[in-house]
Amino acid sequence: MNKLKIEFDSNTGYLTHNYHPYPCKFVPQIPNQIIEQYSKEGDTVLDPFVGSGTTLTEASLLNRNGIGIDLNPVAVLSTKVKTSVLNNNDKKLVLDILKKIEFKSIKNYNEFLKENFDKNNVPKWNNLDHWFLPFVIKELSALKNIINKISNTKVKNFLLLGFSNVIIPISNQDSETRYVAVSKSIKKMDLFVLFSKKINSMLKRNDDYALQRSNSKIKVYHDDARKLNKVKDKSVNLILTSPPYLNTFDYYLYHKSRIHWLGFEPSEVRKSEIGCHHTANKFDIGYPKYINALSSIFSEFNRVLTNDGHIFIVIGDAMLESIRINSLSVVKELAKENNFKIISVTDQKLKTSTRSFNAKFSVAEKMEYMIMLTK
Repeated sequence: MNKLKIEFDSNTGYLTHNYHPYPCKFVPQIPNQIIEQYSKEGDTVLDPFVGSGTTLTEASLLNRNGIGIDLNPVAVLSTKVKTSVLNNNDKKLVLDILKKIEFKSIKNYNEFLKENFDKNNVPKWNNLDHWFLPFVIKELSALKNIINKISNTKVKNFLLLGFSNVIIPISNQDSETRYVAVSKSIKKMDLFVLFSKKINSMLKRNDDYALQRSNSKIKVYHDDARKLNKVKDKSVNLILTSPPYLNTFDYYLYHKSRIHWLGFEPSEVRKSEIGCHHTANKFDIGYPKYINALSSIFSEFNRVLTNDGHIFIVIGDAMLESIRINSLSVVKELAKENNFKIISVTDQKLKTSTRSFNAKFSVAEKMEYMIMLTK
């Protein structure tokens, strides 16, 4: 069985790839090289766990159509914005919003808050005061209010992604991955400075992306990979994805504050998320549930993939009640049940890897696999 050879590059945040933080991102060179080698222009690429949108961004650069699915609203928003191009009128609307938050004085700032603060934009979250200072809550509400008034969906999403980006830096949360409240030297108007800086950076990157983006169609849905309702039979030429690793990472928790402020309910995302800790903490419950989810997903893969299509899955081992779950064995069994054959497997130890397939994922004593399958 052959190993797929991928050449890595140190530049992993080019163009729109650094719009928004997201855990366990694909190194963009992975989807780029796979898409180029195993599909042709005009083909359709599917990522049913679209995450930050790396796969579909690369598909859009290589003139492949793309379909992205995810249960996490932050993932859906990120992918839509990363794969869209703003025209001149769109950019003017963005800059008009930035002008509204260029306060000449504290008086202007106070007037802005008084005019735009809307308690309906404040999440109904019992611990809100624990994570955000009172004036920051008012600022976030006012900023979201002026964004929500925009009728242009593309522009609104662009600004909402910038809004989502600055939520953790302006909060009391220590960092993106450390969920403790700490004292920060956050001052009034810091939010608006951070937001303006991020949006201006995104505008520059959007211009660069526009020069390289093809005219391919990218569609992104807030949906469940276990039932690909939006995807037609035998309409996909290439599936490239990384399902959540069992009992390893809780994506809903990483984005909990953002999900709240974007108007969604984290508990709903948590309930639906595959393989996260709260559903996988017992072997006799979590393991069968995870396998059943993957089985449904593989069945859908069989339905939507063309007869000559390829599947690339990146997946890692797991530990559950001190029992090691070999994910390669799991995929082999699911492949057999769904009439797929494994063409190649590339593996590596996560502990010693300097660049794992999912760049931010690193756990001792586990292996990560890139598996290529066909019908």
